[in-house]
Amino acid sequence: MGRRLGRHAGQADDYTYLDDIPGAPVESFDFCTVPEPKTVKNRLHWDVTLEPGAAVGDLVSVGATVLAEPTEDDQWTVMADPEGNEFCVFERR
Repeated sequence: MGRRLGRHAGQADDYTYLDDIPGAPVESFDFCTVPEPKTVKNRLHWDVTLEPGAAVGDLVSVGATVLAEPTEDDQWTVMADPEGNEFCVFERR
């Protein structure tokens, strides 16, 4: 990805992980594919604040899609992962 969201990021054969994320309430986030398609709204909503120097384009380069650009009222980008799960991204200014 070029820039890491956590101190340790990596990819195995069938999943991607982020470890040691500042301020995270858990030790690690592991992301894996599932065989069934998304059928309902997300059960968990992610808000991601990028580290200084990171950009929305970094997430796009690894498969995320921009669904809505920031507006004057809403200062975040709405994105989706490759399976359609939505999350919001805040860029540090």
